[in-house]
Amino acid sequence: QSRFWINNKGTFIDFSENVGFNDWLSATSLISFDFDSDGDMDLLQTLKDNEGANAPLRLLQNQFNSGNWIVVKPRMGSANFFAIGAEVKLTANGLTQTKVVTAGCSFYGQEPAELHFGLGANSTVDLVEITWPDGRTSSFSDLSVNQRIELTDEDAESKLLSVLESDLKIYPNPSNALIVIDNIMHSDFQEVQITDQLGRLVYLDELPIKHQQ
Repeated sequence: QSRFWINNKGTFIDFSENVGFNDWLSATSLISFDFDSDGDMDLLQTLKDNEGANAPLRLLQNQFNSGNWIVVKPRMGSANFFAIGAEVKLTANGLTQTKVVTAGCSFYGQEPAELHFGLGANSTVDLVEITWPDGRTSSFSDLSVNQRIELTDEDAESKLLSVLESDLKIYPNPSNALIVIDNIMHSDFQEVQITDQLGRLVYLDELPIKHQQ
């Protein structure tokens, strides 16, 4: 049976009957997105062949008005246009929410590459901080609510800029085998992290003490 659970700060409440998501249909995917662009999340369920239910999908339209909202759409001027792997932190009235742009959220289904943030009674977004898959960062402040906004990496800043402008040499880059780092004695690095082009961590290690000094 399909189930709808409400997170109750450590426990979960079965709310399936209340919202009408309690069918026994054989399905292949379930995705959440704002179908009617009214600021709340709807559910789309794709179905297999079910006896007595000749339909390819089932849409559950959310009719609950939960207050203000904003949809953030990170976009990059590169092959990873939809910024898969980007981390977005949104702060409003002292509360910070964090979400990550992902792909392949459900079997045979994928949600849009955008992040929905519920804001309740907050009328403005104080700050949006994006860490892009390649490690660069962007900040956007004083954003209006109840909108779908596209934020790009056009003016993103690199945390490695000052290091790369020094004598530190990293080659070849990108690499699929051996990576050479020269002149690391002149840097302040104490840890090495290597990620792929989607921002996924593939290597993490501390430097020997002699290099830390």
